[in-house]
Amino acid sequence: MNKVTVTMKMKKDLHKELKDFCEEKGFMIGAYMERAVLEKLEKDELAEDVADYGAFKNDKNRIVVDFDTAKKKLGMYRDF
Repeated sequence: MNKVTVTMKMKKDLHKELKDFCEEKGFMIGAYMERAVLEKLEKDELAEDVADYGAFKNDKNRIVVDFDTAKKKLGMYRDF
C-alpha cells in the first residue's frame, strides 16, 4: 500500500477538537482524516451522478431504446 504525506492548515480550535475526539475514540488522526476524505469524495461523486441523472431525465430530446434493441443495433446481440 503506497502512502503519501499531506500537509494542510486548519483552524487551531478545529485541530484541538479533532485531536481530542480521536484520542477519546482511540482513532489515529491520519486514518480518521483519510476516511473522512474518502467519504466526502464518494458523497460528491454521488451528488454529481444524481445531477447527471436529473439532467438526463428532464431532457425532452432524448431517445429511449430498450437494452436488447440497442445491443442488436450495435451488433452485440447474442442468444445464449
